[in-house]
Amino acid sequence: MVAQGAAQGGGWTSSDDEPRRRPKYYEARPRAHPKEKGRTSNHKKHYSSDSEEQEDHHHDHDHSNADDANKGSETFSSVDPVPFDDYVTESTMSVVACHAEGESCDVVIGGIPDIPGESMYYKQLEFMSQHEWRRELLLNEPRGHCGQNAVFILPPCNPRAVRGLIFAKNDDYVPISISSLMAAAQVTVNGPGAESQKLPASPMKLSFDTPAGLINVDVRLKAQKRSGVSMCESVTVHGLSSFVMALDFELDLYGLGILSVDIAYGGTICAFVDAASVGVSVQDGNGQNMIEIGERIKNALHELYEGAHPFEPTMDRVNTVVFTDPIGCEDGDARKKTHMAAVVSPGRLDRSPSGTAVCARLAILHARGEISRDTLTCQSIIGTKFYGRVRGTTTVDKYPAILPSVMGRAWIHSLKQVGMSPADPFPDGFRNADQWGPDDDKKKNMKIYKPRDLDLPEGW
Repeated sequence: MVAQGAAQGGGWTSSDDEPRRRPKYYEARPRAHPKEKGRTSNHKKHYSSDSEEQEDHHHDHDHSNADDANKGSETFSSVDPVPFDDYVTESTMSVVACHAEGESCDVVIGGIPDIPGESMYYKQLEFMSQHEWRRELLLNEPRGHCGQNAVFILPPCNPRAVRGLIFAKNDDYVPISISSLMAAAQVTVNGPGAESQKLPASPMKLSFDTPAGLINVDVRLKAQKRSGVSMCESVTVHGLSSFVMALDFELDLYGLGILSVDIAYGGTICAFVDAASVGVSVQDGNGQNMIEIGERIKNALHELYEGAHPFEPTMDRVNTVVFTDPIGCEDGDARKKTHMAAVVSPGRLDRSPSGTAVCARLAILHARGEISRDTLTCQSIIGTKFYGRVRGTTTVDKYPAILPSVMGRAWIHSLKQVGMSPADPFPDGFRNADQWGPDDDKKKNMKIYKPRDLDLPEGW
């Protein structure tokens, strides 16, 4: 989000014969004392029309008292706001910031021109060619961070869809992102401009046009007791056909020995490794170890494994390495449960269990006969959960495949306008090699809260 306060015609000014001085718009203006928060001060005149000048006389006495009280001490000062449209260029984007079970996603709802293309796949190619700077502007520092994702909302090409979506990661584009789909569904139902009071009965069925094709989504609604507004309680994404590409692929890594790796497609190509086989457990405190080992495994697979999606030419290498714990059961529950930590580019842990990884994991377990129509609870390193189910089977070229569904939640946490100043030295943002590690000082002082679990609907 861009802060207000840019210069008109230059910033700080100085010369050899005079001290540095503030530009005119930084002139100090009187500011009401915090105890007088409910009153109107002369400062309001700057925003008011001429008809409101009569308020000034009424408050002259207040300001004289404030001036007396502030004699001999440092007075408050404030900055005249510069209109946002004058501060940034035409690149301003309207963003609804969300997270889906911990994974951050900026949903861009405005500021994107019409992108030509006969399908969302070709629109994505056009976006990559002509508008890549928008992704960099939004996701690079200082406006974004290494764990940020984005989904750009566009008019759909398929008339059955309510929205068209382009999914952007911090280093690339993907045909589908389950967590970003959940965020887009949340914004569609409860975001700016949505008429939440007029929503149909739960579940609400939506379709989104994506580079991977039409994706169907079920939104479970819950009416608020006081307002009666229907709020999105959970989102179920009916994912792409998912299939196993390799079981027990042997990978010899120096210092780790021979690892057994399962590789499957669930929207991206994921490689699964038993966490115990590399001497770690799927816990937040082991995050840095999992990242380092995961990147080694991924780089080795790029050299040694040649599998690719039969119909998606861009899906020709492993995107994600997922560390898993053995399948168990919930306490007092028959549902199967596993811990999952997905290492994604540029070398970080997905805060959610990773929706595409859940789809791929379901395909592997189904191929091994360990799951049929059961619900699989997948828990992330921060304790959030996705729930996966196999709703059917199919084939993709020569591969037996499943039709997966993934349930989770998304929340809106802020609205922002993102743009850049013409004088900004980082118009496309910047990237540093450092990463937030387990020994981060701020993290040591953070309180850890156990997230409340989702109340599953009947049948899950």
